[in-house]
Amino acid sequence: MRAKPLLLIASALGIVAFGPMAMPAIAADAPPPPDDHSVKLSPLALPIVVEGRVLNYVFVTVKVDLRPSANAMALRDKEPVFRDALVRDAYRTPFVTPGNYNRLDEVKLKSVFFRDATVIAGAGQVVGIEVLNQTAQHFIRPTPPAPPVSH
Repeated sequence: MRAKPLLLIASALGIVAFGPMAMPAIAADAPPPPDDHSVKLSPLALPIVVEGRVLNYVFVTVKVDLRPSANAMALRDKEPVFRDALVRDAYRTPFVTPGNYNRLDEVKLKSVFFRDATVIAGAGQVVGIEVLNQTAQHFIRPTPPAPPVSH
């Protein structure tokens, strides 16, 4: 009966003593993470502006996809500049989806922000813009279409 507890203790000591030696071999066999040539912006609150009034804010996460030849590390350091440009774009050209004040117009956002991202990163360095996530601050019921006016 005493042999089993001693055997368990010896096994545990062996794992504790020799386990760390085995771990680097396991970690060395794991493939390295792929180098993602992109700049992922921290979430931003972009306004939903209708007739000059801010009705809602949509928290959005955007990723700027770069060419493989682009210096991704240097451009990641410019993340605050990308964010500033996107916020300025949102106030200058509201990304409102007609009738829906809970989501941004992704097509408009991508086309407008692509121009600014290209200026910041350099010509030919930006491949595309991705909208990863959108979350409205408040849920606003969609507005029904206006009835036709009869004369």
